[in-house]
Amino acid sequence: MHSLLCGQDELIANWVADRIPWVVGRDFGPASAIGVESEAAGLIAGVVYHDLQRWSDEDTTQGNGVIEISMAASNFMWARKENIRGLLSYPFEQLNVFKVRIATPHTEDHNIKTFEKIGFKKEAVLANEYGRQLHAWVGRMRQPDFYRIYGRSHDG
Repeated sequence: MHSLLCGQDELIANWVADRIPWVVGRDFGPASAIGVESEAAGLIAGVVYHDLQRWSDEDTTQGNGVIEISMAASNFMWARKENIRGLLSYPFEQLNVFKVRIATPHTEDHNIKTFEKIGFKKEAVLANEYGRQLHAWVGRMRQPDFYRIYGRSHDG
């Protein structure tokens, strides 16, 4: 059985940063975080929501702005549809952003496949983002994509 862990932003953000070699020691700045807990193993995955950019001060029903997420897991069992939906509903339904962006080194095939399976689409490759020969694969999910894949919440 898994549950989402909220209200422990610093703990989860540090846990995520410690598991991403190209992020270790990084301060995410103003950020929120949600973890996935297992009754047996404790924290098994975490998502940090950071670098929120609003396009305007207007509150639109179509989504407003972009947020970046950083994600790490110690166990593949976290990747259940209900967990993913819960983790992505925060930026799309609570923050009402239009686009969520995620990045990983272009050499991290497992990460890229996981992100694509969740529903992220390749948006760009940023040359030398993580070093001279280490480029960033950047993925995106837009609000309409999220609703198409995961549906709307029961109260929304």
